[in-house]
Amino acid sequence: MKTFLTILIVLAVAGYNIWAFFENKDIDEYNDALDNYNKALYEKSLPVAQRLCEEKDYASACNLLAIHYENGHAVAKNETKAFELYKKGCDGGDKESACYNLALNYLDGIGVEQNINKAKEMLDELCSGILDKNKDACDMLAKLENKPQESKKQNAGATQNYNTSQNLNTQTQKEQIIKDLYTKYMTNQEPNQPLLAFLSKDTKMLWDKAENNDDGMICLEFDPVIDEQDWDAKELEKSLKISSLPNGNVLAQFANFGEKKQVEYSFICDKKCAIDDIKIQTKEYDFSLLNTLKECSSS
Repeated sequence: MKTFLTILIVLAVAGYNIWAFFENKDIDEYNDALDNYNKALYEKSLPVAQRLCEEKDYASACNLLAIHYENGHAVAKNETKAFELYKKGCDGGDKESACYNLALNYLDGIGVEQNINKAKEMLDELCSGILDKNKDACDMLAKLENKPQESKKQNAGATQNYNTSQNLNTQTQKEQIIKDLYTKYMTNQEPNQPLLAFLSKDTKMLWDKAENNDDGMICLEFDPVIDEQDWDAKELEKSLKISSLPNGNVLAQFANFGEKKQVEYSFICDKKCAIDDIKIQTKEYDFSLLNTLKECSSS
């Protein structure tokens, strides 16, 4: 009996590792497809997005595939197909982009009968999220209140296509911020100092309040960017890998003194994106920069 149970446990662990491997592989392939799209390499982007969407039900890939169809990039333009793919991506959990784009298509009647009330309902739901508030949805709602007819089509002259350029370029901007942040760490700057330039205004205020507290920043005992008190700049530069996650966040993976690390960054984006939070999850602890700063400033 013990031998049988051991075999089951080994198979279960092996199965989990295989699943994790393929999940990471999908993320890497999606990031490559997204990067190729942003570089206007549509012929390279399309088949990857199509395979990940159709075979893996990868929500963000369905959103990317929809953008291909809506704009006729490397495929015959088909707005109805684009709408269906946005819906598949939204139903699959991509609130950051697919659900937002789906709302805009309802707003403009692209690939579906125009339904402004449905669009506003979806935008309101995306904007009111507690943990995953969609800033683009909030901005669009505000615009609709002031200019009821303003929509994706009317913005086309300025941005070519609102849901195409904004969502993809915003994600690229997020990745660039994290790349710039780690570039500063590779020059052996003082702990935490390079981070300050990339914080949002509200988070920076929390930081300043915590720093001016009687106990200073004693509750933040390490640098959240590298998850340590010190780092090897050369090893960091050699091992660093920046990638986008399906939820719109950015993941930094690297090694520091031989130990593998990964840090997840979430953002707020207005005129420009800024780091809104840093999350580090390990077996030992679950760290959130915002929560820690609130604790620092209230103590």
